[in-house]
Amino acid sequence: MTPHDFASALLDRLGFPNNQNNIVSIVAWEALEGGHWHNAAKFNPLNTSQPMPGSFNPGFAANVQAYVSWDQGIEATAKTLLYAAYSPIREALLHSADPNITLAAIAVTPWGTKNVAGKDPYALASSYGGTPDVAPAGTFGRVAKLGAGAFAIVIGLSFLSRGVKR
Repeated sequence: MTPHDFASALLDRLGFPNNQNNIVSIVAWEALEGGHWHNAAKFNPLNTSQPMPGSFNPGFAANVQAYVSWDQGIEATAKTLLYAAYSPIREALLHSADPNITLAAIAVTPWGTKNVAGKDPYALASSYGGTPDVAPAGTFGRVAKLGAGAFAIVIGLSFLSRGVKR
């Protein structure tokens, strides 16, 4: 399984749109976390600490788990994302937000991903998972300069739009 495959399988498991924005977002997140391919957290690219039958902590302080299969790792990651604390990530993925916005959503949760600020998700995903680097011209710079406020506005609008009848 590749980073792209994991992202796609996770989106399918969650029932979220399996599209370019979401794939880029998750593969970039995998690059920042470094799980499975770059540490002992097997079948756990996002380094979740969700215990599952047969999983174990291979020695990480944050109780990050190693899983027994890809299916179990995908299930554990999906289960973790369903906790209330991770609703900003779910909202961003549900609405296929620009990957910059999704990384901002990850940064405001207790997931623990480090060094998110100022990262270009398209470059991360392209170098890590072979996802094509097809960022619209100027997108990263414009959203990055707006920072977390842009995230709050986009997510806030998504909440407001639910109450508006059309």
